[in-house]
Amino acid sequence: MPKAKKEKELQEEHSDEAEEPKKRKKAKSKKDPNAPKRAMSAFMFYSMAQRDNVKNANPDLSFGEIGKQLGEQWRNLTPEEKRASHLGDCDMPESDLGFSPIALREASRR
Repeated sequence: MPKAKKEKELQEEHSDEAEEPKKRKKAKSKKDPNAPKRAMSAFMFYSMAQRDNVKNANPDLSFGEIGKQLGEQWRNLTPEEKRASHLGDCDMPESDLGFSPIALREASRR
């Protein structure tokens, strides 16, 4: 059977299905720029505190390689060290974080 006939038959078979009305997608609403941000994970606190140390120790690493190095260090930490990294032991000023890590710890205990 020639290729053109096969294509025509396929189109005829699917023409019955094509007659059904198509559903429209809902318009995606825009994000509120003033909405609160998602809480940071313990790893993010750790990486913010340690990124400069890793960068100074290895100035030739790219941004992605620094992230890999931080991830490797994070995996090697004990659970107690991980917990401490986001419960107030962050050495970044509160103004850079946008909130107090100690206040976060107190809020998470409630």
